[in-house]
Amino acid sequence: MQQRILLFFILISTFFYNVESAQAHPKSLQTALLLPFSSGNRMVEYYEGFLLALEDIKKKGISVNLQVFDIGEDTSYLPDIFAELYWTDLDLIIGGLSDKQVKMISDYSKSRKVPYVIPFTSKGYESLNNGYVYQVNTPQLQVYTKVSNAFGKKYNNANVIFYVPNRQGNKMDFVQTLQKELPANNITYHVIESNDLSENDLSVYLNPEKNNVLISSDDTSETISKMMNPLKTLKQKQPELSVSIFGYPSWLVYANEQSDNFFRFNACFFSIFYVDPLSPQVKSFKNNYYKWFSKEMINTYPKYGLLGYDTAMYFLQKLSRTTSSFTGLQTNFSFERMPNSSGLVNTNIYLVEFHSDYTVSAQQPN
Repeated sequence: MQQRILLFFILISTFFYNVESAQAHPKSLQTALLLPFSSGNRMVEYYEGFLLALEDIKKKGISVNLQVFDIGEDTSYLPDIFAELYWTDLDLIIGGLSDKQVKMISDYSKSRKVPYVIPFTSKGYESLNNGYVYQVNTPQLQVYTKVSNAFGKKYNNANVIFYVPNRQGNKMDFVQTLQKELPANNITYHVIESNDLSENDLSVYLNPEKNNVLISSDDTSETISKMMNPLKTLKQKQPELSVSIFGYPSWLVYANEQSDNFFRFNACFFSIFYVDPLSPQVKSFKNNYYKWFSKEMINTYPKYGLLGYDTAMYFLQKLSRTTSSFTGLQTNFSFERMPNSSGLVNTNIYLVEFHSDYTVSAQQPN
């Protein structure tokens, strides 16, 4: 374990020595990055994005002393890591993947009164137990509540149809949250429970005088295909029919293969993360990433290289008090403190919409 700690510490200290020697900021920000590198390439990519952020942080005159630790897949390494950090006057801790790791790191940050950023999981309750916690990936309950409110405002005059095959699906919790919210906005809805969605199933509930919004209870590519086939048939027969689909964050992964359908049916989906591929800043990051690491980022949701970059840029600038605003490449940060002086949770949400003119927009609902 000692060798693994020293390996990463030497790497970061040597590779980014100039970051530590920057003179504009009187004190180096003492930061600990705790990642389970053995959990896969996503963690390596996150680390690589973090490194690229340090290059940009250096240009802003911010001094950072970063210690990086491989924490493994369980919690057995953490006590030794905490011992290594005992004499460090920490300003920030970032990392942890599993619930047990997050819990143990959170307890440590609370005991030392050090801000702790949870970058990955949306689960767990540490944001309720520790006032020093910043949770980047919003817990589902907060996401679903905020999205349901935004949906009610956006589609307040729509005809809403839920496709819930066999009353099942991996997004039933969202469907149930939304169904509870719709009556408050005077929106009625219909439910189709057939396993294989047919043209006849849809025809029963479609309203030719309104925009018809179809929502599934599952976010898989198979479910998207089941929806698209009858929709395309109906649209061919009734081209004047207004039909939209509302979906989930994971649909971003299918955007390339489903782009024609998304544009045709004015697809809209919610997400904590969104990358504008036409953004000059995103293009610059991708080019820089390839230049440094000789590879493309993995096609995942979210993109972990960008997550590492955004996290480092936001929190290190926040701690150095060098900027009052921040616009991320993949996510923005809008933290709200939980009740009873608990931790803070990122409430940033995008509504990503595909338009018939083949443009894509991303709005942040109030």
